[in-house]
Amino acid sequence: MAKNDTIKPLELKGYEALIYAIMKGFEKDGTKPTLENIHFKAVEYVLKYPLKIEGNTDIVKVLKKVATPNKTTGEWKLKAEFFE
Repeated sequence: MAKNDTIKPLELKGYEALIYAIMKGFEKDGTKPTLENIHFKAVEYVLKYPLKIEGNTDIVKVLKKVATPNKTTGEWKLKAEFFE
């Protein structure tokens, strides 16, 4: 991906879209988007609605694609391009 290219929510697929949706849901209801909270919600969803996950994708790799961590608080925040 070129430096000027940005990822838009509609371009996310599968697990990436799920993590994005979880983060947006947490934003709306005021839940802290920590790795533990995001992971718990993702597992809860995948157990109810099986989701095809390609390769060995893990939650941290996906989070790094769509969000940035705050090392002080442990919370993740969606990257700026998702708010344009």
